[in-house]
Amino acid sequence: MRKSCNRKVRDPMAYIHTHTTLAQDQQRDIGIAYRISLHAMMRGSGTEQTWSTVACALNIALMLAEQGILPEAEDVIKRAQEALLRSRERAQRFGTWAFDGEGIKAVLEATNLHDEQMEIAKCSQVVNAMREMYRRIEAGEVA
Repeated sequence: MRKSCNRKVRDPMAYIHTHTTLAQDQQRDIGIAYRISLHAMMRGSGTEQTWSTVACALNIALMLAEQGILPEAEDVIKRAQEALLRSRERAQRFGTWAFDGEGIKAVLEATNLHDEQMEIAKCSQVVNAMREMYRRIEAGEVA
């Protein structure tokens, strides 16, 4: 006869993702991706792709702030997103993917806060933020 066991099966990777932050090289690689795009837009040589990369980073930053990771950054991030929308409108009118002066300040401040978020966020929180971002995109809740 088989014995019953009340032990819970634990997933060690789930524990790791829930309790550890991103590795330094992961943080660096993610930061490089959107910093290169941001730099191109600040020089006035941005493209729709560079705009999308910066928008993705700021959307993840907003999702993290909503999860409680630097929640005080939410207003700054929203101002940066407004700057992104102005930039997209400018590109539709003039064909130039760049920020205005106020937009540069807002986006730089928001990306600096996003870097701080990525230093303290747990892996699972970053994954949840990305999932929520994609859910909102599919639902048509974001531009």
